[in-house]
Amino acid sequence: MQIDIGKELGVNASSTVEPEVLKKIITGAENGNKESIYFYALLKHYGNGVPADAAVAADYFKRAATLGHVEAQTAYAVMLIGGNGVEQDYTAAVRWLKKAITMGDEEAHWLLAVLLIEIAGEKGRSNVSVGTDGSGDVLKANKNNYKEAILLLHKAADEFHIS
Repeated sequence: MQIDIGKELGVNASSTVEPEVLKKIITGAENGNKESIYFYALLKHYGNGVPADAAVAADYFKRAATLGHVEAQTAYAVMLIGGNGVEQDYTAAVRWLKKAITMGDEEAHWLLAVLLIEIAGEKGRSNVSVGTDGSGDVLKANKNNYKEAILLLHKAADEFHIS
């Protein structure tokens, strides 16, 4: 599953950032500004103006997500899904995507649908992943995931015009 984190801000692997802007972002992140924390996570993710570091990026995405930054919630879920900079954890990813959906992130609808379909397709295992946050939640690979995924895909297509 390939997801372009940061596309809403036009940030990608070929983006550049001016040194004075980078200083402002770092200062904002150090002061707890969730927008700056998210933007710094993007820079660390792609290696724009700073060395790329998936573990640091994931940590900053989680920090911004915890502060209620909706795109960071989805970005952190993407990191969890791929095990990029963090241990792969579908259960935690589902929780973060559901938070992002609650906060209005349109992209999170189809992303959660795709993840649920992937989980439902797991064969030979009843438990796909156990949450690492101590919740003890276990995702089951079952047909109900398909039903929830279809509803999410319909909403993404009908309300948000995401094909």
